[in-house]
Amino acid sequence: MMHPATQPQAILRKFSFVWAIILSGILASRLHAEFVHPGVAHNAESITFVKAKIQAKEQPWAKAWQEVSDSRYAQLDWQPEPHAVVERGPSNNPDIGSSEFSSDSAAAYVHAICWTMTGNVDHARKSAEILDAWSATLQSIGNHDARLLIGMSGYKFTVAAELLKHTWDGWSEEGQKRFAKMAREIWYPVIKDFYPSANGNWDASMLQAMMAMAVFLEDQAMFDRAKDYFIRGEGNGAIGMYFKESGQCQETGRDQAHTQMGLDYLSATCETAWIQGIDLYSELDNRLLKGFEYTAKYNLGHDVPYEPYRSFEGGYHYKEISDDSRGRLRPMYERVFNHYHNRKGIGTPFTKEAVDRLRAGESRSERRGRTDAALDTLMYAEQPKVWSAEKAAKMVNQPFDIQPSRRITYKTIGETKLDLHVFEPEGLKSSDRRTAVVFFFGGGWNGGDPKQFYEHSQALAKLGIVAFSADYRVRSRNKTTPLECVKDAKSAMRWVREHAEELGVDANRIVASGGSAGGHIAACTGVVLEHDEAGENLNVSSKPNAMVLFNPVLDTSKESGYSPDRFTPEQQSSLSPCHQIREGIAPTILFHGTADTTVKFEQAERFTQLMKDAGNECELIAFPEKGHGFFNTTSFRASNDGTDYALTMEHTIKFLKAHGYLSK
Repeated sequence: MMHPATQPQAILRKFSFVWAIILSGILASRLHAEFVHPGVAHNAESITFVKAKIQAKEQPWAKAWQEVSDSRYAQLDWQPEPHAVVERGPSNNPDIGSSEFSSDSAAAYVHAICWTMTGNVDHARKSAEILDAWSATLQSIGNHDARLLIGMSGYKFTVAAELLKHTWDGWSEEGQKRFAKMAREIWYPVIKDFYPSANGNWDASMLQAMMAMAVFLEDQAMFDRAKDYFIRGEGNGAIGMYFKESGQCQETGRDQAHTQMGLDYLSATCETAWIQGIDLYSELDNRLLKGFEYTAKYNLGHDVPYEPYRSFEGGYHYKEISDDSRGRLRPMYERVFNHYHNRKGIGTPFTKEAVDRLRAGESRSERRGRTDAALDTLMYAEQPKVWSAEKAAKMVNQPFDIQPSRRITYKTIGETKLDLHVFEPEGLKSSDRRTAVVFFFGGGWNGGDPKQFYEHSQALAKLGIVAFSADYRVRSRNKTTPLECVKDAKSAMRWVREHAEELGVDANRIVASGGSAGGHIAACTGVVLEHDEAGENLNVSSKPNAMVLFNPVLDTSKESGYSPDRFTPEQQSSLSPCHQIREGIAPTILFHGTADTTVKFEQAERFTQLMKDAGNECELIAFPEKGHGFFNTTSFRASNDGTDYALTMEHTIKFLKAHGYLSK
């Protein structure tokens, strides 16, 4: 039976006293992010590094600095031209204040750079003058290309604002507040929902701007919105949508200019995230680098493979590679070359060649001009491999201060050890026979962290359950497929049952749980009969006695499933829970948002009906108008307010009590 989620007030009134205390403690542990400042595009150490290179007159920085300081954007007689109402139509027609908005953003940024490099306060004042002029005047940005304009130029304005706010004490408090108000109330509402069906450079531009604004505003929810869309967004600009595994881009068949725009904006997003302690560069096995290498190779005159590409919702179908603007290199390669080659030691032959040509002034797009190329070299050439200030320790999304009771290795594959993060109830003895719940994190089989379910685990441990948050292999770390994820989930369930007596666990009361892709592999432990790890004791069952699933992937088929390209034709059905349902599957409860655009709500409805048709118990709790990941705790996803976490946990507790897994 499907039930809508009960209203929060009603559920909260029904909480037991103990659970209310547990919940209040958990919500009080909400992470308050500590952002690094300056932390958009550049940080204090990168600025110090460049200043030293300029003073020493070392190349290529000295030449790049000369070009930046000679540019029209660096002149102190620059006069801002703010408009109250800005409109940018298709291809900038009509252009009502749009060009002025863009030019002034570039000037504000360049003057801020000049200030940080020279200490000449006149440049700081000029940058602030430009920012203040626009924040005091602008009322709206509209027309067809409004989102693109804010993505491209709002980003540069915000880099300037971030640099001024955190390197100069002369920008007035009023000016800072007015800029923040403009960013939050005029720009953000325009870009907050992205533009999934547009060519990917649109989403990419909005990602760089949104993440920049989030850092300036110290807005964790906004930061998470950008980060989450980059990783798993549905639109053409998300990392998994803009690139094929070969590195071919969504716009490669359109033209090379727009393709490089998308790459530029995505790399800017990654750099800001990196400064803040979040590694987006490595997502999908360094997919961004593959895109840069593929695009550089083609634009340097080499042949590359091409597959016809149909974009999100089929809006664009580029059947062959485009040579439009081929050979015109956009000045964007330094940042990516620095990250992968200098920081990570990864080979980047074609990106390196593009960098060399741009430094020499060859193959450069005239439209982009000399200033952008000089800035790219000046600020990103050969940056230090390691920044101090304990950057790595200042993770924006580092989960709250919760630690498991212990960690136990349940599986070793080659040099990879997979651990169970164990949360034990107080007073647990090995002679106990407690209920166990094993959680599997989400992340599209690509990434993720057991910490996603730390708060769930801690809460259940306080109610007497032994909770486990399992690590498993994912593509970004282990170059695996969903098949290995399922095998690991089965191994974890089997290990807990095999060691139940020493863990204080009842071998007949083991629950599988997880969210998204983690929900998928949890479901597979209950419904998929094959795909066990070779060499394990198959006399010990990996099947759970119950399942608690949070917006799980339940259909991976080619016809109607999620991400079927990740599976072989045989696996599209053999690893699809909807296709493996039969009589005798464990009682299940599912939580799913009706507005989920990542894993469609229809999957949960269909799975529930198939389970019931087979004579199994399955309850679907629908969360109206909720999207993907709604169930996460506030600490793991700061944009969530904790209410839906509380609701799903209350339903989970009722479900466990109904089956005798918790005392009533």
